[in-house]
Amino acid sequence: MENQGKYFPHFQNFYFSATKDIYSLAVCMSLPTLQFDVLRRVLDNSSLTTENGRSFRKLIIESGALDVVLNCLNIFTHSNSDLDAQLTQNSNNSLKKPGIAFWNADQALQKQKYEERFIMIIFKVLSCYINPKDRCIKLDPENFDFPQIFVDTLKESCLIPVLCSYLRNDSVLDIMKKVELYGAVFNLLQAIASSSSLSKLLTLKHEYDSATIKSLINSMQDCIANYVSRLQSTCLDDEIKMLQSNLIITNNCIKEASNIENISNQMDQIKILERPISLAEKYVEVMKEIQFDLYEMIEETIYGFKFTVPYFLDRPLRLYDDSGHSGRYKRLAQESATLSKCLPLSFNSSIFIRQDSDRMDVMKCLITGPSNTPYANGCFEFDVYFPPNYPNTPVLMAYKTVTQSDQFINPNLYNNGLICLSILNTWQGSQESRWQPQKSTLMEVLIAIQTNVFVSEPYFNEPAYEKIRGTEKGDLESKYYTCSTYISSIKYAIIQQICNPSPCFKDVIYTHFWLKRNEICEQVQKWIKNAESNSKNSERAAEFLAISEMLTVQYQELKNKLSMLPTPQNLKDFDNKFVVKN
Repeated sequence: MENQGKYFPHFQNFYFSATKDIYSLAVCMSLPTLQFDVLRRVLDNSSLTTENGRSFRKLIIESGALDVVLNCLNIFTHSNSDLDAQLTQNSNNSLKKPGIAFWNADQALQKQKYEERFIMIIFKVLSCYINPKDRCIKLDPENFDFPQIFVDTLKESCLIPVLCSYLRNDSVLDIMKKVELYGAVFNLLQAIASSSSLSKLLTLKHEYDSATIKSLINSMQDCIANYVSRLQSTCLDDEIKMLQSNLIITNNCIKEASNIENISNQMDQIKILERPISLAEKYVEVMKEIQFDLYEMIEETIYGFKFTVPYFLDRPLRLYDDSGHSGRYKRLAQESATLSKCLPLSFNSSIFIRQDSDRMDVMKCLITGPSNTPYANGCFEFDVYFPPNYPNTPVLMAYKTVTQSDQFINPNLYNNGLICLSILNTWQGSQESRWQPQKSTLMEVLIAIQTNVFVSEPYFNEPAYEKIRGTEKGDLESKYYTCSTYISSIKYAIIQQICNPSPCFKDVIYTHFWLKRNEICEQVQKWIKNAESNSKNSERAAEFLAISEMLTVQYQELKNKLSMLPTPQNLKDFDNKFVVKN
């Protein structure tokens, strides 16, 4: 026994070493998906034209194997909201402090990769079930057609919503990281398009989503084409060429499958056209056309170049060489393609971008203030520059809609143009909230500003004041800061923008304010009443009253400016009369 005990540590070390070596083998990575891969291979070698192939597919349905495959897809794509809610609730019960989030970025990334490996093999299984080998070959319904139970099972499963979610992805950066997964998506869509009984799923609309696979595949093709057009042919690698080729083939298969439009869908479209369009719908329709565009901000001179518009980041741009590394150029093309297609746009708040016509690294952004905040409907401008070592370092941004030093606008936005935000590494935050070269994008920065800076209670954006939130003093100071912000928003983000709009965004600014003018007047009236109500029973009554009087004066000037706005050319026939209220 003593000898055995003496050798045990050596055996233990050998055991753990051997186990580690085994788990490092590539085959171990495939073990979780092995059963799915075996099923895929058998299906791929089982022709639909043979009796064995048909019987095997029938057995898969009758045995419940198809349900297992689709249920696994449901789990790995988190389509089961009830299950997710239960897991979230169980997880939250273990937290000591409410409102504090714990997140391990590396762990989350590993989990995502693990799930995507399962999703990809499930897509491949379904592709081989529907049309093994060559998925572009049209299935002859006379020789083989799928039973209705199979069609209904796919229709009622999470498959179509999941496919739509992947096609809705406008991030070229994300797509290029998942080329193999998207290859499986396209192959499955080609297989579905090859069957007359399944192809109707391509134009299927769900209760809460008007988009179809057919419409989304077109958008994705445009997005990838936009990205490719921004890169020189020598910068295109084989992956993007293969992805674009596969996408074009898939789109052609879908177009061919849905050649004859459904009459009922046409009737639905006619009904939609007959219904009067709302102001919110018109806003989105019109502003979408001018949301992203090119503008000549820089022009060549005998001394180098000069800006045609005011630009806060002139100095750093002149200090750096504009070439950078090859990865920067490709990353800029990816982000530009994404920004041109999927910037946030709604009646409540939107983001607009102008990119220099020659340089992808120079941009200007305009964010309209969100509803129910002291920034509502204001136009806030930012200058953007991607430094040469981007994305290893964050994008450079400057706040352009500056105010006088004695007036409030936001604790995160400084009059010298500085934007205090952890994702820009200009504020100390957790590692996960700071700039991540492989993941962070300009889109994330803009959305962070839109949602985390332009908030309803900006006073508490100052970390030092968070501790008095919920106290009488904190509430009073917050209300005073908010009411003071009303003045700055009207003066600098509305009136000043109307009188002296940025040349890049003149069409955006005039159209935005013309469509929103009635709402803006109602909004300012509410702000005046809010300031007046705070002047009663308050330690700072006189100050609130002064704000109310200042807002009343501003309101008269604002009405005058809004009434003089020219009607945009494309809105001549749209009924949006300006109802001036006192």
